[in-house]
Amino acid sequence: MISIKTVVTGIAVGLTAVGMVHASPTIASGDENRALSMINTARSEAGAPPILWDNNLKEDADTWALLLAKQGFIGRAPAHQRDGAGEVVAYFSSLSEDSVQVTNPLVSAVKLWLSFKDMNNFQTTVEDYYETLSTTEQLLSDKATHIGCSTRLGKKGRAVNPLTSFTVCRVYKDVEPPAVMARQDLSPGPFQGDITFFNPGLGACGWTDNDDSMIVALSHIKMGSQSNGNPLCGKTVRIQAEGKSVDVKVTDKCMGCAVNDIDVSPAVFKALLGDLGRGRVGGVTWTLV
Repeated sequence: MISIKTVVTGIAVGLTAVGMVHASPTIASGDENRALSMINTARSEAGAPPILWDNNLKEDADTWALLLAKQGFIGRAPAHQRDGAGEVVAYFSSLSEDSVQVTNPLVSAVKLWLSFKDMNNFQTTVEDYYETLSTTEQLLSDKATHIGCSTRLGKKGRAVNPLTSFTVCRVYKDVEPPAVMARQDLSPGPFQGDITFFNPGLGACGWTDNDDSMIVALSHIKMGSQSNGNPLCGKTVRIQAEGKSVDVKVTDKCMGCAVNDIDVSPAVFKALLGDLGRGRVGGVTWTLV
C-alpha cells in the first residue's frame, strides 16, 4: 500500500505547496461537520489544539479517493502526491443503504481511526466488512493543523455501488508525535503482522526506488524518528507468506502501519502473494536477518 511517510524536510516545503486556507471554510456536509467535531473532541481530550478544515486538502483527498474507487481496493498515495501531508484511508462495504457506513461514511471512518487500538468493539457496529489504513496519532498529533477529507463510492462492474465507499483524509503538518518518534525497536523478531503494498519513490532512508525494487517500509514505531542514517536503513528483512519467502531491503518507514505490519513494493507483494488486488493480507511473518 502506498506509504504514509512524513519526511521533515518535505514537510517544511509542503505548507507552501499545499496552499493552506487558514480561515475556517463553510462545510456543507453534515457528515463532515460531525466528523470534524469528533476529531476535535478527541484532540481536546489528548491536549491538542483544534484542527481546521481545509478545502485544498479535501480536493487532494478527493483525487485519491476517486482513484481508489476506480481500482477497487485501498492504498496510500505516494509522498510526492501528498505535498508533505499525512493520510488516513478507510473502506466500507455494507449490507444496506440505510447503514450508517453508507449515510455517514466519514463519521464511520473517524470512529474506526480513533478506535484503532480497540478494533473489536468497533467491529460489532460494522455490518459487513471494513478495512483501514490509519494511525490514531495522525489525527491527534499536536503538530497537525489542517485536515480535508473526501468519500467516493465504489463500483460494481461499470455501475456505482452505493454499498461500498472509500474515504480519504489528508492531514497537515508534521504528523509524527514526539512520543511515537522516540521509540525504536531494533530486535530481529520474528514478527507477525499484515502486509500491504505502496508505490515507492524517495524513501525515508534517502534512497529512490520504484515498483520493481525489492524493498520494504517498516512501521514508524519500529523505525523511530531518524530518517537518513537510521540504523534499520539498508537492513535485510526476510518475509514469509503462504509458503514463499523473499529477502528485501529496508528503505522507508510506514506511518500507517501498526507496529508489526510491513509495507512493500508491488514487486515484493506479487512475489509473495501473486495478486495486488488482495490489497492487505494478515498473518505474514518477517525477520531481520
